[in-house]
Amino acid sequence: MNYIELINKFWIANTEKPFTPSDTQLYFYLLHTCNRLAWKVPFGQSDRYLSLALNLSVNTLREAKNRLKQRGLIDFKAPEKGSKGINGQTKYCFTVLNSDTVTDTVTDTVTDTVTDTNIKPNKTKEEIKKEACENFDFQKIENEILKPIGECKDIILADTQYLEVIAMNNQLGSVEKSKEWVKKFFKTLQNRDDKLKSVQDFKFHFANWLCENLKKETKNETGQKNSYFALP
Repeated sequence: MNYIELINKFWIANTEKPFTPSDTQLYFYLLHTCNRLAWKVPFGQSDRYLSLALNLSVNTLREAKNRLKQRGLIDFKAPEKGSKGINGQTKYCFTVLNSDTVTDTVTDTVTDTVTDTNIKPNKTKEEIKKEACENFDFQKIENEILKPIGECKDIILADTQYLEVIAMNNQLGSVEKSKEWVKKFFKTLQNRDDKLKSVQDFKFHFANWLCENLKKETKNETGQKNSYFALP
């Protein structure tokens, strides 16, 4: 079982027929969970836990997992009896990926989409597949996978380039100031009992939150100055 191949399989299927947001959310959460469990197969997750983790209704979650199964991305076995314990968990696994099939699919896709580029007619399927993988934006996919908010915070705090942009665009003065605001935003998420976000989603909401709080800070400072200079 290969993490990257499973991601590729999803996006190839999505190109043929787009998945719903709930399908995408569930698939990448299951993929992330399986990876964190060191590829334990099958692995258990209850519908109620997943619905809470992904902020989806139980019915929406069940519809999503059925669609993923019908599209050949996952397989699962529902519990025989309802239970709040481990016996009530659905057992999930990812379908076995045939490398030859993937090679042919990737090759056909690349050939169709880059006919007018520099691909030479005598290139082998392996060469074309290698080029497709080199051009695939794995970092973008990784940033869209749901993670615990603490993990998102650590990734962003280590991203010096992003923190420099935040500091420059918002006139914070330094990367350290950006880090302080990221940590404050993380505490806000904790207080709201948010548990999971993608790095991309974390950055998006952080940027909006930061703008609002900087405006409030400026307004408060202006109010204090006006109060200080007001005539008795």
